[in-house]
Amino acid sequence: MGNSAESPSRKRRLSREELNKRIERAKYVYEQANRWIENADSKVATSTGVYFGAFGVVTFLAERVTSPDQSVVPVAWIAAMHTFCFWASIVAMMLALVFFTAALYPNLESGSGCKWTRSVRARSKEARKFPLYYGDISSLTKDEFKRRLYGMGDGWFLGGIADDAHINARTCLRKMKHYRVGLVLSSVAVFLAFISLLARYSMYG
Repeated sequence: MGNSAESPSRKRRLSREELNKRIERAKYVYEQANRWIENADSKVATSTGVYFGAFGVVTFLAERVTSPDQSVVPVAWIAAMHTFCFWASIVAMMLALVFFTAALYPNLESGSGCKWTRSVRARSKEARKFPLYYGDISSLTKDEFKRRLYGMGDGWFLGGIADDAHINARTCLRKMKHYRVGLVLSSVAVFLAFISLLARYSMYG
């Protein structure tokens, strides 16, 4: 990702006050991105519980309905609709579970292209000098992280915050895209289960 935050300082030396303002602004965006991720995870968890609960109730009721008279033959097309909607709802709900799980799946690396090994490449000028993302930090030794933490200037710190705010925003967007698909699929699943329930009640009429 580079350290774009330091580039302006090569053209014009930032005053301490201006640099502090930029750091505070970057920290605000970084904290906002973290809150977005927390809200996204909360939405996914809540939606999973609500939709799977509703789906379970509807499908349970759909399969509990029995013929009032064992000699009554169900209407063929309604029975076929019940069967189709029932199995289609199960498939849709399983797909929704896949997307909800993908939305909650954690991002363990920044994706910056630097694995923070002790290789020459990791120590090159392209390597991010101030890692803030936990996946990057944990791949460093404790002493190496302390060296970077205490040894880098505020310009690098500003660049690190900006980089990780962008990483977290991308992570949040990925979560919300998966959440949106899961939400649509689970809504379709509950709707199909409800149609299956109505067909089950109607096919003996």
